[in-house]
This record gives sequence, C-alpha cells and structure tokens, in this order.
Amino acid sequence: MKKEAAVLWICVILAGCGEDEKPKAPAAPAAEKAAPVPAQASESPVANKPAPPASASPMGSARIVGTVRFEGRVPALGDIDMTGDPACHALHQQAVKSQALVLGSGNTLGWVLVRVKSGLPANPGFPVPARLSISQRGCMYQPHVFAVMAGQEIVFLNEEGQRHNVNAMAARKNRGFNLTLATSQKESEVKKFTNAELPFAIKCDVHPWMLGWCAVVEHPFFAVSGVDGRFEIAGLPAGEYEVEAWHEKCGTRGAHLTLKDGETGTLDFTFSAGPK
Repeated sequence: MKKEAAVLWICVILAGCGEDEKPKAPAAPAAEKAAPVPAQASESPVANKPAPPASASPMGSARIVGTVRFEGRVPALGDIDMTGDPACHALHQQAVKSQALVLGSGNTLGWVLVRVKSGLPANPGFPVPARLSISQRGCMYQPHVFAVMAGQEIVFLNEEGQRHNVNAMAARKNRGFNLTLATSQKESEVKKFTNAELPFAIKCDVHPWMLGWCAVVEHPFFAVSGVDGRFEIAGLPAGEYEVEAWHEKCGTRGAHLTLKDGETGTLDFTFSAGPK
C-alpha cells in the first residue's frame, strides 16, 4: 500500500455509482475501450499514500486482507487549477489531478476506507492510538482519506510555509473547527473528535481545491486502500464480522465473514460507475 501511483479525476458521471453492493471476486476491466493507464505518482510531489494503520494492542491473531478495484469505463480526466495561488502553483512541475478517483495497474482503487462495522466485543477498552499528523504538501491534504479513533489526537502540518485554513465544520456528530495557519506556523493546534462518525469533508477556505475526508471510528480496526487497492486489518479476535468499504464518489459496499484465531480472511470489493 506504500507504492506511489498517479491520480485520475472523476468528473460528473460517478454521481450514479451504486451503493450497498456485495463484494465479488476481482474482475478484469470492462471490455469496452478504457482510458490509458495513469502515469506514476513519482512524477508529482503529491503522494498517494494512506496513513499508517492505527496502532493499538491487538485483541487477537486474525486479520482481514483484500483488494479494491474499479470496473467499467474510466471517466474523462481533469486537472486542478492552482493558478489562483502562484505559491501553490509553483510547487508543481506538471498538472495535478483530482484525488477523487485514484487508479493503479489493473484498475485497482485507492483511497477506500475499509472498517469493521459490527461484531467486535462491547466496551473492550481499546487503547487510543498515537497522534495522527496530516500533511498539506503541495497545497493538498495528504493523506486524502484518513480515519482516527474517537479520542485520538490529530494535527495538521504546514511544512511549506503556506497560508492555510483547516475547515472541519462539516462534522455532524462531533464539534467541528475552523483553524487558520499563518505562513510562519508549522502545525495546527492539536484537535480530537470524540464520537464515531462517517467520513466528512475537511476543506481549506484559502485553497478551494483542497479536500480531504475524515472518519471517526470507535475502534482501531480500519484501513485505507493504497493505489494498489490493497488493505489489511490485523489483530482481530475470532468472531463474525460485518465489514464496510466506503468511497467518496461511489458510496459503500458491505460484506460478512467469520474468522477463527490466527485465520486470515480475504474480502475483495468492486466499485463501478453507472448502473449496476
């Protein structure tokens, strides 16, 4: 999941993505003419790496692994226009694509949040992971999609000395915030969310193209797929679980599985554009 890759932009047509579709075995891209394989992310300063998995004491020895893919015709590409801020524009040597649809080789899909939705023991007293740092390199939120455990500290970095604003007022079950970072300020004040909440937008009012997604989870059993589509959730106790995968444009997919101690269960998810 640490591999770098390029960024494809979804324009309008993903509004029709289906929801609540059960996962299926990885499928090859549709036979219709597909868009070219995206360029590698090493050509751009904007990385496409998910945040490290939440670190907490494991409850067991089972784990869930899988791959997320996109099927169907890939939408037309588009570029982010940063010319409104010359300082941000100067940070990029080539066009920057939206992170709303990040595809790897074979149409693997990045920036998909996968979490255990139900099946964990009640009130187990999970340790809260260490502070999570979110970068704003290249005037983009990195990682683009992330999750924190309720009560976990979070801080936003300003490594390049740009003027930024971190607007988390879209939160509905948590107290939102709207922070300003001056050019001389290296990081924001420390914040935390206390209630579980589905992904909500994190914006920058200074740079309207900056968009990230934050979820708050009541346990540490979640992961975000890399551009290779892979994810892993480890340290689970034996049990029956409901697992949900979320993508910002294509909605959710759900699955169930039963795990024994030490077992590795595989769940592959497929998202698509247009009708099911």
